[in-house]
Amino acid sequence: MDRLDNLRVFLKCSELSSFSAVAREMRLAQSQVSRAVRALEDDVGVPLFVRTTRSVTLTSEGKRYLVGVRAAFDALEAAKSEAKQSRDAPSGVLRVTAPPELAEVIGDVIGGLARRYPELAFDAVFTGRVVDLVREGFEVGIRAGALTLAPPEFRAYKLAASRSVVCAAPDYPAPRTPDELAAHPIAVVSRKTPSDLMLHHESGRKVRVALDKQGRLRVDDLRAIRSAALAGACLAILPETQLGGLVRVLPHWATAPTPIHALTTSTLPRVRVFIDALADRLGAKKPKRLA
Repeated sequence: MDRLDNLRVFLKCSELSSFSAVAREMRLAQSQVSRAVRALEDDVGVPLFVRTTRSVTLTSEGKRYLVGVRAAFDALEAAKSEAKQSRDAPSGVLRVTAPPELAEVIGDVIGGLARRYPELAFDAVFTGRVVDLVREGFEVGIRAGALTLAPPEFRAYKLAASRSVVCAAPDYPAPRTPDELAAHPIAVVSRKTPSDLMLHHESGRKVRVALDKQGRLRVDDLRAIRSAALAGACLAILPETQLGGLVRVLPHWATAPTPIHALTTSTLPRVRVFIDALADRLGAKKPKRLA
């Protein structure tokens, strides 16, 4: 038996005052009970029990030792209860990384979860680079675009498919057809948008819009793009879930859907509720596990 088993035997002996009774209750040989107590006595260097043919009673040192052992087992039970509770209710710090264009959406999700779960905290990093989740200590990584093959220890979830649309301030003289876009400055996410943008019509038609032939605005922040468009300086191409005060123009046209995935190695409650809430915020019914 290990040290923890020996301590359990000691506690039971202090309760029943009989090695034979402890042996029967714990389904051990009486010799195992004796060895467990003797091992503890050898460890602490003092006798813990006074033994007679009829019973065993704690020595004064044994009584003091009993207080400490009970406190230790109470602490173990409290830790077990706390761990079990954390399994059921989200708590702790969730570290998540995502592309900058999802910062506002994820900020909304974090705010809602923080109000709902006061024991839950967040550490979010928004970056355009591909983050090594394990090496850098992130529990969740959000990826926009085609998902490359993930290591086998990762769980991958498809959260939604996001389309970008052409939008403008409510009083902006908006174009009525894609051909008219050439006459307008357009703000786009600089690192995500190619020089040519393909717009798809609901009917299946496609049209290519050249973004490098006139004064376009390339900005690496959705808030800045939205602010410029709200000021009436330009049109904007933004995810359809993040228009803010802008209105959609060319309502039947949009980019091809961009899949959004979550990668994680964890099944903790804080991870599950975050992924579910983000999928809901992106308009998906339920995240679909891919791997």
